[in-house]
Amino acid sequence: MQDTILFVDDDRILRSRVQKMFTLYGNDFQTLTAGNGAEAMRILVEVDISLVVTDLKMPEKDGFGLLAHLSQYYADIPVIIVTGHHSSAARKLVLKKSAAGFLEKPFELDELGRKIKQVLKKEREGGTLNSISLEIFSQLIEMEMKTCTLRVIKKGNNEMGVLFFREGVLMDARLKNVHGKAAALKIFAWEDVGMAIRDNCPVTERRIDAELQTVVMDAARLKDEGVDPTAGHVFEAVGTSEAPALEINRIHQKLNSISGSEQWLKTIVQDDRFDPFLAKCRTLGDTIRAGELKACYIHEEGSSGTVAVPGIETTLVTVDISCPWDMLLRTLSW
Repeated sequence: MQDTILFVDDDRILRSRVQKMFTLYGNDFQTLTAGNGAEAMRILVEVDISLVVTDLKMPEKDGFGLLAHLSQYYADIPVIIVTGHHSSAARKLVLKKSAAGFLEKPFELDELGRKIKQVLKKEREGGTLNSISLEIFSQLIEMEMKTCTLRVIKKGNNEMGVLFFREGVLMDARLKNVHGKAAALKIFAWEDVGMAIRDNCPVTERRIDAELQTVVMDAARLKDEGVDPTAGHVFEAVGTSEAPALEINRIHQKLNSISGSEQWLKTIVQDDRFDPFLAKCRTLGDTIRAGELKACYIHEEGSSGTVAVPGIETTLVTVDISCPWDMLLRTLSW
């Protein structure tokens, strides 16, 4: 079966050039394109992709969101990262370690074509390291000065930890009921992980005073020494499968404080279908300096409406249109 590569970039002209130019490689691979990470994720569901080439900075869901999605659900697919910045020696080292390859813009399409052929050949020979490590992913966040919340899932037992970044700075970490550097050290010691990313950071106060590279190196050292940095902490039973239920219960408790809520409340579920819209709302909010997005009312046709509550996972509260909207939004935004 012929290989299919997916080229992801928000530059429409560049995508068109790639699609046209890569007809020359029709005997080696076929090419699909996407304008952002969300569109790429939809293609991944429908088509068997052999290799992904992605830019990092894009609207809606960017390259980081796509890379996190690949690490969790498509760890077998190699990735070539495209960056629009001239890279320092340290940056180049990270990019080389992070994926099957990397390119700086502007680049020659022939160069990209050759690199794709090399990666596919190496992949067939079993020599490509596909998955992006948490260490490298975090260093990319630092170098791009990205603000985000990174959920890290340890494959095998589904243990979950969370890292909070603001403008590339590691602000805090949480592992069950443990916060700060101890939680970060434990999380960075995990090897086989999946990742999910949100483009916001609820943490404003820095609780980890060490630099990211120091945390990563200390985590590796403690792991080699067999030391558990969270020893002595009593963990709450909050695993990956239970975390969504806890968030839903928390919102349920808030809504129970509103008189008559049992009459108009329909469902509370966790669903990401409105995430691209929420990303646009955050961008608008940043532009007008409106502050952090706490809740968003989405009007739908019919007798129901939905309030989206951002978090590690987006929670959707579906209610009858007869509900007291002003009180509902105030309660969920608190």
